Amino acid sequence: MLENGVPIATVAQVLGWSASTAIRMAKRYGHIRPEAQRQALESIATAMPGVGAGEKEADFRGHVHQIGNQAGSVN
Repeated sequence: MLENGVPIATVAQVLGWSASTAIRMAKRYGHIRPEAQRQALESIATAMPGVGAGEKEADFRGHVHQIGNQAGSVN
């Protein structure tokens, strides 16, 4: 549900989590697929208005790619 954009408050209510334990339960049971992690990182790289062009942007994208590869190797 979280990956599909359902707000955490709604997920907590549907699953019967109390407000005081919702974040803990989401961390325990919410698993983000590597594809979703890569997509999120790529959106950061394309949405950064102050990164600039040329070498700085390429360097930033390289770091995002490296983090994305690391995220994909986590089981």
